[in-house]
Amino acid sequence: MQLRVVVYNVRGFRDGQDRVVRLVGHFRPDLVVLNETGSRRRLRRFARAMGMDAAGDPWSPLRRRVKNAVLVKPPWRIVSRRLHRFKDVRRRLYPRGALIAQVGRSGFRIWAIAVHLGLHPLERIHSVEELSDLARGLSGPVLIAGDFNELPDGKAVGLVRGRARHGGP
Repeated sequence: MQLRVVVYNVRGFRDGQDRVVRLVGHFRPDLVVLNETGSRRRLRRFARAMGMDAAGDPWSPLRRRVKNAVLVKPPWRIVSRRLHRFKDVRRRLYPRGALIAQVGRSGFRIWAIAVHLGLHPLERIHSVEELSDLARGLSGPVLIAGDFNELPDGKAVGLVRGRARHGGP
């Protein structure tokens, strides 16, 4: 089964929602992973414009939002979602985390994890260790995507890649 995926840090739609809709729509994705989604209202508007269903971070009156999202185009649907906040307590103003969504269609399920890692290298490594533990607890295929805040040959990306291939620490 082919699944077309787009991953994009939309930076709160500061480049304009219409522009992002055109760009993402060009690829005709089944699944979109977003970071820095801005307000819930903007995320809903974007999802509606794309003809997609969105899973964003849950509402909390006492905590700042992580602002990750997973969107799917029917016949795909969002089966479940939950937010995991990374443990680094230094990030209270700009919290980092992983939105874990199970999406499915016609008896097929996949886990889509939208992540946004921190700016400090050590923080990214710790977050990836948490992420690996989370992913190991999920049954079935797992897609981990998002803004890793480093180049493809960075240590955190390499750690995710290595753990995904080998399933170990």
